[in-house]
Amino acid sequence: MGLNNVKFNLGQGGLGRPLPGQDHYSGLIFYCADNALPAGFSTTSRIKQMFSVADAEAAGITDTHSGETPATASYLVTAIGANGDTLAISVKEPFGVTVALGTYTKTATETTATLIATALAAIINAGTQTHGYTAAANTGTVTITARAGLGVALNAGSPLVATIQGTIAGTITQFTGGVASKLDVYHYHISEYFRIQPQGVLYVGFFTTPGGSYTFAEIITLQNFANGAVRQVGIYKDGAAFASGDLIAIHNQCAGLVALH
Repeated sequence: MGLNNVKFNLGQGGLGRPLPGQDHYSGLIFYCADNALPAGFSTTSRIKQMFSVADAEAAGITDTHSGETPATASYLVTAIGANGDTLAISVKEPFGVTVALGTYTKTATETTATLIATALAAIINAGTQTHGYTAAANTGTVTITARAGLGVALNAGSPLVATIQGTIAGTITQFTGGVASKLDVYHYHISEYFRIQPQGVLYVGFFTTPGGSYTFAEIITLQNFANGAVRQVGIYKDGAAFASGDLIAIHNQCAGLVALH
């Protein structure tokens, strides 16, 4: 007598039995310029349903720092000091992390500020594989480029530090010009959602940043796409600070959905 077949229903991500109900159906709305849409989105395809971080990455939402502009700082050697003097360069990164870029020791062969800057840049570059920073020397100035992934984090404060022993001296110009990768930001929010709810269902939408005030009508657009399944939605405004009026506008959109049942 033959046995009945056992049928396996394969789901997304190998995460086991789907959760009951739709309380885990969520939405994320990102506002951005149309020319900055992730690769998997377009002006005619603004919303996608996702079941994992892998789905986001397949749609072009990566955390590889694409589009980032690293911050730069500089150190100008103003006094060559004496043989045996040391100059240690470090960077204070966020969350209390201090990264040592290298220590230069003055020798008899470095007789000018240009030679010292060249030697210091070489020491920093020798450790790039470990700390991620790079350097370039131009006459007596060493320009230091931040490692990938820091974005705007070094633009404020005094993260570049020079520790000197002896009479060698220089002038620090702190980091400026860092621009974050927006794809990294999007990826972070999506990955945090799936970290908290690995079996969640997430509708991700990218919409044009409005020229004027935000009405958040895109909440209804997202909910219509999801056939009313979304139970909570997160909103990321790009290029505009939070305003208390946003809450009123968002509430009005939600109230409209409630009225439509």
